[in-house]
Amino acid sequence: MRALILQNEWDSQTPLNSGRALRRAMRGSKMVTVAGGVGHGVYGTKSCADETATTYLTTGRLPAKDVTCKAAPDAEERNNPDRLPLPAPPGVARMVSPF
Repeated sequence: MRALILQNEWDSQTPLNSGRALRRAMRGSKMVTVAGGVGHGVYGTKSCADETATTYLTTGRLPAKDVTCKAAPDAEERNNPDRLPLPAPPGVARMVSPF
């Protein structure tokens, strides 16, 4: 089956390893992983996956290989430089700049 799977790294409904298992089970599919992406919704959220998904939906073309891209900071984070960073997800180190 030729499907495009969109997966946020920190999806509380579908953990990343479940998305990867689906990708392996669906031979011929490709997967877009949004590194640092949070939540269950990916497409239409202005994520880095939107362009790849729109191409697939309008042309039926899958990317040549699986894609990993970085999540954009949310609007509140971009507009508030004094906002404290969220704690890192389990097992992920987070560096905080002193500047």
